[in-house]
Amino acid sequence: MATAPPARGITHLTKPTAQVQITLAYPAATISHRQYYPCRAAQMVLSGGMSSRLFTEVREKHGLAYAVAAMYHSLKDHAGMFVYAGTTPQRAQQTLEVTLAELRRLGEGVSQQELDRAKTQLKSALVMQGESTSARAEALASDWHHLRRLRSLAEISTAVDAVSAGDVMDYVRGFPPEGFTLLTIGPEELDSSSLN
Repeated sequence: MATAPPARGITHLTKPTAQVQITLAYPAATISHRQYYPCRAAQMVLSGGMSSRLFTEVREKHGLAYAVAAMYHSLKDHAGMFVYAGTTPQRAQQTLEVTLAELRRLGEGVSQQELDRAKTQLKSALVMQGESTSARAEALASDWHHLRRLRSLAEISTAVDAVSAGDVMDYVRGFPPEGFTLLTIGPEELDSSSLN
């Protein structure tokens, strides 16, 4: 049975804390979608280690967040990119704006160096998965649920290798960072006009 599309919106939970939690979500390609591998490459460009765009721009260059990451999750009929940043109340608004700017900058293109690094990250995770019986079993169960077939590690590795920078751009055009759901937790609600 198909699940209902997620409701979009902006929610703030007021808490008198010394930290602000910012979470953004927007639609992504499902595991069964033809653009799944470019989707995962885009995620890694954003958040695949200390050279990724979010880490470099939000945390290192601007010193805005103690943690920032983009994660991917897929149900059978819907998938999303989930972005998290943890910061202080004084830096929360700028953190939101710089994070949004980095998400949107994907549409300007990715370098070959970024793409190569993203592929290495994805394939490294694949190697780790292959060495863990429980992780491999979980991956096979996920394949059967989403695809009704099982993928070998070699198939996944070949598909990752085949992703080009153009493929990533085609994916970003098809699934642009828009239609956001925003949840913030902290002392004050943020100005969310930059989401539009």
